[in-house]
Amino acid sequence: MSADARKLPYALDPLIAEAKQRRRRRRALLATLAVVLALSLSYGVTRVDRGPGPTTPRSAAAAANAAAFRGTNWSAATLPGAICRGTRPIHLHHGSAVARLTRKSDGQWHAWPRIYLSTEEFHPTFGSLGGRSAAAIRVGCNNGGGTADGYMAHAEVIYVARPHEAPQLIGFVRPHVRPWGGNQLASLLSVAFRGDAVVAHEYFYGGSDGTCCASGRATTRWRFAHGRFTRIQTVITRRPKWLPGTRPRRH
Repeated sequence: MSADARKLPYALDPLIAEAKQRRRRRRALLATLAVVLALSLSYGVTRVDRGPGPTTPRSAAAAANAAAFRGTNWSAATLPGAICRGTRPIHLHHGSAVARLTRKSDGQWHAWPRIYLSTEEFHPTFGSLGGRSAAAIRVGCNNGGGTADGYMAHAEVIYVARPHEAPQLIGFVRPHVRPWGGNQLASLLSVAFRGDAVVAHEYFYGGSDGTCCASGRATTRWRFAHGRFTRIQTVITRRPKWLPGTRPRRH
């Protein structure tokens, strides 16, 4: 046997070892993918979280809008009295206030001369409105009964930032679609800023809805111009559970 032939098996050893190592890595990768797939099927995970990605222009703008309101004490904000059928500004103290009706109202408001206000969250919605940093806080008016049924109105109060000054109150939006089918529970809403408009996502009750679950959905677009909000369009995206023969009532 030649010297080259005798050396051949030893020369192949590193290649064989490398091939085995590749097979081991492949098997380990397949095992890992199998575990990920099993977790995805069990918990509904559709992608592997790779951690925070690079900052995008949109996320940078969102951070800038939020930073414009840094230090604002929303629990002491001033609110427009009109959100609870009043005519005078309402000043929150520790996130709540008591107001009296100062103008004529309809329906259940007559029975409650004292209306209790509270901010429903201390995490405002931030965005940009007409090129200015804006924020919206959700406020509820209730009869003081201490239950969800006692809420009589909900609104999102809108502010814009001012350099070296307190935020400027510019108005508010309320749900446009009222409950259907004789339901007296107040419609809910959340908002988002889109250019020079505020888009309100409304959640309204049907005749057979319980307090927990408003089944109706609507989207209303409000444009801010000349110091006021004007409704542009309301689209009902989901009809609620309601009784035959009833029709929606609007503000």
